[in-house]
Amino acid sequence: MITKTCLYCSGEFPKAPYKDGQRKYCYECRQTKSDAGRIQKFKVPNWQYESWLEEQHGLCKLCEELPAYYVDHDSNCCSGEKSCGKCVRGLICNWCNIG
Repeated sequence: MITKTCLYCSGEFPKAPYKDGQRKYCYECRQTKSDAGRIQKFKVPNWQYESWLEEQHGLCKLCEELPAYYVDHDSNCCSGEKSCGKCVRGLICNWCNIG
């Protein structure tokens, strides 16, 4: 198995053949960076995200069919890249996020 070195923690992780080896971080560090980005962008702490996942049974709040991965917020409320945190509505799937 071919491995790569994580740029964040210096740990070894398997190189993904389907990604042409583009990944720079191990799974754990990617999750940490993802959590930090969500907190910074939407002001949604991990406990809130986990609570919504449990409440929604891991499914999209809008279509209730597909897995929810994205934080839904009212884009009319906040201008720019970041949310005020008050307009966050729950978790949605990719299709509902771009729809």
